[in-house]
Amino acid sequence: MDSSHCRNTGTARFTTDVLFKGNECPARKVDPKTREAINGVPCQIVINGKWIGLGNFNHDKSCFKTLGLETIPNSVRWEIKANTDSSEGAFFKRWQVKGTPASVEEDIAWIYNNINADFEIVYDEDAFEANTGEYDVTRYYDELGIYHNGPVTGGFYDYAILALARYVQFVSDTTDKEEFRRRAPQYFNVDRACRYYLHVMTMGKQICSCKTVSD
Repeated sequence: MDSSHCRNTGTARFTTDVLFKGNECPARKVDPKTREAINGVPCQIVINGKWIGLGNFNHDKSCFKTLGLETIPNSVRWEIKANTDSSEGAFFKRWQVKGTPASVEEDIAWIYNNINADFEIVYDEDAFEANTGEYDVTRYYDELGIYHNGPVTGGFYDYAILALARYVQFVSDTTDKEEFRRRAPQYFNVDRACRYYLHVMTMGKQICSCKTVSD
């Protein structure tokens, strides 16, 4: 029960009600009740007539229905594992794909191990662990340079990891600013990313800049 919780809830409400107004996430476009961040009510805490301080009642970040993760099929949510100022290292590609028929298993293992070392799955954890479903991951094989001789299917585990690896590779390998600017819309919503960055810098939201950026 400390004031930082109250501040977090207040800025989280600002995120939904103001920051992303006019550029809502896909789930919120389907269901306007969806929140872009946790939702809660700041309050004053009084115990036995003594004012203790500021606190809040809020939904947790694991309230997937509130955040709309159950609204859009095949939604994936990752978090960076390290909660430090060096977490941006997660976006440095540390694998080297050989791209030959003989190296497929090695290439896959290298990518999967690196993604799992730097990120942790938040949603859908059950589908991730069971590797349920059937997904066409051919485009990810193509972009990551993994050899294949026809359509490739995988479970949710494969889909989630390869989709993130594609993004990490883009961030890590695209060093030319003009190329990055040109290709960025293929990987993320640029307007939302810029709004979020300015919000984090203005509000001094340290953890949000190094760990809990997940979508």
